Amino acid sequence: MGTLLIIFEDMRKGFVYIHSTKKRTTLYSGVTNDLARRTGEHVNNPKGFVAQYSVNHCVYFEEIIGPTFMTAIKREKEIKGWSRAKRVALIESKNPHWYCYNHEILGLEGSCPCNTYNPKRSK
Repeated sequence: MGTLLIIFEDMRKGFVYIHSTKKRTTLYSGVTNDLARRTGEHVNNPKGFVAQYSVNHCVYFEEIIGPTFMTAIKREKEIKGWSRAKRVALIESKNPHWYCYNHEILGLEGSCPCNTYNPKRSK
């Protein structure tokens, strides 16, 4: 029992996420150890690619727990290597209406204002 506890305490947590533009035209995959902090950076202080394309709507994330943070990095690289169609299928398997999770992640009340379902947006 003590050994199991030691192994559990040594596990590392990371998050792999996919952000999208409001119109779903551009996707951005990333990895972080603090999803709220990273989402806040994308929303409040975007830089580089995120700023250029306004890719600041979190439409997918998964928590990765493994022996090192590299477990999450490997998963992010796997997803980045996928075709757009496969990434869209991943998003829609958990979030068919492309709901933006920013408010929930950042601990804000209510729903993100961009959450108006429009099936005609590009996929």
